Formats: sequence, C-alpha cells, structure tokens
Amino acid sequence: MNNGHRRAQAAVQTILRLTNLLMAGKRVAVIGHEPELAACLRAMGAQTLLTDPAAALLGHRVLAEEDAVAVADLVIGATEAHLPLLRDGAILACAGPRTGVDGRPAGAAGVLAGMPGTRVRDGITGYRLGPDREVFVLDMAC
Repeated sequence: MNNGHRRAQAAVQTILRLTNLLMAGKRVAVIGHEPELAACLRAMGAQTLLTDPAAALLGHRVLAEEDAVAVADLVIGATEAHLPLLRDGAILACAGPRTGVDGRPAGAAGVLAGMPGTRVRDGITGYRLGPDREVFVLDMAC
C-alpha cells in the first residue's frame, strides 16, 4: 500500500467516524488531483465528481469545479471561492495537513476564517451562509 492510499484511507475513515454517513449514493466532489481518495470513496458506493480531467480515464464523472461543488453532498478540498456555490447542508472536509497555531486543518482555517460557527459535536462545526443555507465543516485533525 503506497502513501497516497494510506492517506486516502485515513481521510475516509475520519470522515466516516465524524459523520456516521453511509457513502452509498452520496455525491462527493473531490477538488484537485486525489485519485486514491476518489477510488476509496467510489468503492464505498459514492458518486464521485472530480475536477481533474484525467479522472475520466478511471471511470469518475468529471465536472467543472463550480458544477461539482453546487450539487455535492460532501466536498473535499473547497476554497473560499466555492462558498457561494455550496448547497444547503453540504459538508466540507479537507484531506490536507494541519496548519496554523490553532491546529485546524487548512480547509477549515482558510475557507471559513473569521466566520462565527456553531459547534454541532466533536469535530463538526456548522456555519450559516445565508438565511436558508448552512454548511458543516469537519475538523479532520480529530
């Protein structure tokens, strides 16, 4: 098992532990080049939406970032530019390493820095993006 597969499996296990989601049938957008992560999610029954054109060769659905983020139930690797596109109830996760003095993952620290959030439970924080839209961010460092 190479390092990419170990990292992908650890990310998937953390997401499952924090959310108790059943991946079968979930639309998961993976932003960037993460073939091992997409393969793990697809093996669990998720509909993988990737932004890397090379992923089409591996059987994944390829969409533009804006389109993938807008329909996804779970988004891995979102940035601040994606916030207006997220649907209500979407879950954001960052598979990257910890950053900053607060110890939060790069995704949570960079994407929603300065926004007040409500702790839902250990490792999950809810953020209101508007009157009818709330997204949830996973602290992958848990």
